[in-house]
Amino acid sequence: AEVIELADRLLSILTYLHGQNPPVIHRDIKPSNILLTNRSGNSVGDIYLVDFGSVQTAASKEEGTISIVGSYGYMPLEQFGGKTTPASDLYSLGMTIIYLLTGNHPAELPQVHGQVKFTAEISKKFSRWVEKITQPYWENRFNAAKSAQIALKSEDGSYGDFIHLKPANSNVELYRDQDKLEIRFPSYHISGSEYLLHLIIVTIFLTIVIVFHFPALWPLIVFSAFITCRAGSGSLARKIVSIDDESRMLKTGTFSDKNNKIEWDSYLTLLQCNAIEYSPSYTINRYKDQLGNLQHGRVEIDSELYFRNQYNQKYKYLINYDGTLSEATLWWLGQEISDFLDIELQVTHATPMLTTAPEPEED
Repeated sequence: AEVIELADRLLSILTYLHGQNPPVIHRDIKPSNILLTNRSGNSVGDIYLVDFGSVQTAASKEEGTISIVGSYGYMPLEQFGGKTTPASDLYSLGMTIIYLLTGNHPAELPQVHGQVKFTAEISKKFSRWVEKITQPYWENRFNAAKSAQIALKSEDGSYGDFIHLKPANSNVELYRDQDKLEIRFPSYHISGSEYLLHLIIVTIFLTIVIVFHFPALWPLIVFSAFITCRAGSGSLARKIVSIDDESRMLKTGTFSDKNNKIEWDSYLTLLQCNAIEYSPSYTINRYKDQLGNLQHGRVEIDSELYFRNQYNQKYKYLINYDGTLSEATLWWLGQEISDFLDIELQVTHATPMLTTAPEPEED
């Protein structure tokens, strides 16, 4: 509990430092550079991060004043090449945590494919968190101190609702535990048979009353019809994508609040999928058709997110189910799925298959 509290407080410090303009990267986080005061039985006390003699900012990096600094065992791989990012400080913090958990210097612990391995009496959730923050390659770690902090404090036994920072204003929900990742898209209205029945009855009633009896009361009748139709307007539903890590199965379905259950409609095995690809949107004004003839006209290519298997086949209809997701949301989902399944996230540019020129735009 003390180590988790210490990590949480240090992540708050790093969130502040990395949030400066330009970001301040400490580059030498280790136990001897962390001071504790006012300790008590219920708290680690006040925490201070000291020794900023090795600090680097983006400005100094651009000036070419890059030097290899840090402490062996706590320094990430990229720092040996003179490159540092905010994720470099996260690695050093993770190694500090490993030292506190084991009492051993990180350089003395065994490694498998560059990943430090250790044994400690901690929860599986916390163990996976430490493993994530100490990934050998910086792009596989948490992408920000705030993301790491959210994951550390999550209570659902997972990394948290998201490892990578969720785009602002995104209305897609993501839930993740150790074995399952679930994506919930925005709710939409579905019309039931009750709605059609109400509509037919109200239409007949309006026709009879307005035409033959009370034409002066038609505003009141229309309002009543509106309320009646609203009462039978169906229920809310939302698309669900669920990915199981153990079976490597992806399935899509619809959740309806009317029967309060998910009806699964499609399945895809991901055992042979070796990559998830993100294709950003772009616009072209001319292109060659399948016959090789040059065509002119504005064509907008939408962003996509899809799986690709070892036979170079792609499956794209499962994620961006209605084409309304923003590029930022698609990229975020790609990062999450890539991290969850431990498969590569690639950026590609889709080539449109066009056979005729589009209609010219009006001025």
